[in-house]
This record gives sequence, structure tokens and C-alpha cells, in this order.
Amino acid sequence: MPGPAPRVFRQHRIFVEPGEKTRITNEAEDALLDLGREIYQRGPDIVRPTLQKLKAADGGITEVWRLKPVTAAFLTETFECAAHFVKVVGKGAQRIQGCPAWVAKTYLDRCGHWRLPYLTGVITSPILRYDGTILDVPGLR
Repeated sequence: MPGPAPRVFRQHRIFVEPGEKTRITNEAEDALLDLGREIYQRGPDIVRPTLQKLKAADGGITEVWRLKPVTAAFLTETFECAAHFVKVVGKGAQRIQGCPAWVAKTYLDRCGHWRLPYLTGVITSPILRYDGTILDVPGLR
């Protein structure tokens, strides 16, 4: 069962103008990073953790974390949560529009140049670290 729709925190205004693809995509990444969503780079992919319900061996239900690749559609929606995309029309008038689809595609194609945090894996139970301590606190460690 999916959770609630993403909340919108538009702190940025990105002006969409012809010939400004690099600037627009850079500003979209800035807005994404400020939004603070759990979106990571892992190898050549951008991923996000998702909690899924599965049948357990005893017939019950258990929840497990899985990494889901971020799609252009998901990224477009997330960019729209992070920023207002503004088009200048007429004599300086401005119109709010949705995030152009090419912004997400351009961003996804920037493999190796993302500023997203790295994710090496997801664990669902305590583990023993190399130094002998136990990792049993949620979050990045």
C-alpha cells in the first residue's frame, strides 16, 4: 500500500528559458538537494528506499526495505515538489508551469556528475562493524 502523496516544499524558482538547459538542470539539482528526500546514487543509478510488505515464512506479513531505481517520471514529480518552474511570457509576465520532462532525463543522464549522497546498501537488522562495534541505530553510519 503506497504512502501519502509527496509533500510540496517549493523553496526555489527556476526560470525556464531557451538555451539554458545546463543552468536549469543545475538549479533543479540544487532544489532537489535542499528538499532532503531520500534519493541516493548507487553505482550508475539513482535509487530510493521503499518499504514493501511481503509474506513471512510463518504466514504473517513482514516489511522489508528495497532499493527502487528512480524513474524520470518520479524525478519530474520530485523536482516539482522542490521548485516552481517559471516561464516568462509576453512582456515580462511570468507563468508557473510543470517541470519540463527533459530536465529529469538530462539529470538522469549525468551519471558520474550527481551531487547526491552515495548509498552502498540497506540493512534491516543490527550488524557487527569492522571495529567490533554494533550498528543498531537507524540512519546513515
